[in-house]
Amino acid sequence: MLCGGEKMEQKLRRDRDLGDNLRRLRNASGLSQGKLCAELQRRGCDIGRTTYAKYEAGELNVRVSVLLALKRLYGCPYDAFFAGLDTADDAEARSQSAAPEADRFRGGVFRYRENFGSFRPGQDF
Repeated sequence: MLCGGEKMEQKLRRDRDLGDNLRRLRNASGLSQGKLCAELQRRGCDIGRTTYAKYEAGELNVRVSVLLALKRLYGCPYDAFFAGLDTADDAEARSQSAAPEADRFRGGVFRYRENFGSFRPGQDF
């Protein structure tokens, strides 16, 4: 992507680990990390084996250009890179982390009712 004449590097913000899926796809294709990187380089994607190993280990953000090249190489949908990252366990963990916030909100509503009467939507308390 060009912006002001300079090439910008695009990255995905890593808040989920794609490494297991990257490894699974690579193993399914029968490629070592070195052979995969050599093929990516042959196709114009500049990546070294050490960098790719860090992607699989979850130590480094995956560049969007690398995901695009991997998608073309493997002939898979984008969903293959994100498979299993939004499981029921993750949903449960998110709901548990949100529970204290919800309890705090409900507690605030109850305290408001005790002190000022009923709560009406849109009313600050």
